[in-house]
Amino acid sequence: MNVLAQFVIHMQDLSRNRRFRRALRLFDDLRSEMRQVGEYLVDDAEKQLKARDTEYNQYASGRLLRSLSVHPFKKAVTISSVQPYARIQQEGGTVKSKRPNGYLAIPLRAREKKNRAWPRHWKTPLRVVRSRAGKLFLFSVRFKQIVYRLIRQVTIPARPYLIKSEELLEYMRDLIAARIAGANKESGAA
Repeated sequence: MNVLAQFVIHMQDLSRNRRFRRALRLFDDLRSEMRQVGEYLVDDAEKQLKARDTEYNQYASGRLLRSLSVHPFKKAVTISSVQPYARIQQEGGTVKSKRPNGYLAIPLRAREKKNRAWPRHWKTPLRVVRSRAGKLFLFSVRFKQIVYRLIRQVTIPARPYLIKSEELLEYMRDLIAARIAGANKESGAA
């Protein structure tokens, strides 16, 4: 499981005053608020993913969004995904073949992109061909067409979908203010 984002709240007891200690006890367990923050982030991630360019959306399956899980703790929330590409999409980075001296196959036709068809799925032969410029491709003998480009590595730019925004911070402030207001009502009623 990849941890994609984590927010932590630290509170320090700066005084021995009873009022401060009581106020600090309010923040001993913020799991409810942390769950709400996590759900807010996932809802916002859906907007971020849907707002991506149309070429990406044309091939998007929605698996990344469906895989996001919220894990609230007393003073933190973690959002994770089981999708192996979740971190690369969030932070960017370089993807290399898992095999030593291996290549990545980049689909060139819309059909392979849409169906997520990789060379291992082909039942008909594919041949490696080299262009005059030295680039490697996989050629379909059946279709008489180049279907994949072979490359050693690809650098993917960061395309964050879990974003710390001013709206998120305002939402967190509102949650904390609501907790304080609720505690003040309880102590006033007692």
